[in-house]
Amino acid sequence: MVLMGDFNAPPGSPAYEALVGPKDDHYGRLATRHRLVDTWVAAGHDEAEGVTCPAQPARGHPPLRIDLGLVSAELAPRIKSSWIDAAAEGSDHQPYWFDLDW
Repeated sequence: MVLMGDFNAPPGSPAYEALVGPKDDHYGRLATRHRLVDTWVAAGHDEAEGVTCPAQPARGHPPLRIDLGLVSAELAPRIKSSWIDAAAEGSDHQPYWFDLDW
């Protein structure tokens, strides 16, 4: 399964953890068959890094990574890369991309 979108749920939020599972202090997030895997993390990025929704000081919003690509656990090893197009214009969110090796 591949699921993408604006989740309005940054890493560490209750909604994010409901999708990808809780984070273990020692082992990090453990991929299980009934949870999804964040493609950003599967591609080697730190979960806390990346910004898809730049800061909006007038609205009190810090920079966040809330646009996510999630895959089922069996697809996680097929994630080859991921990136955020910080130069794109036209939205208050930056496009998020990932390469999936079929």
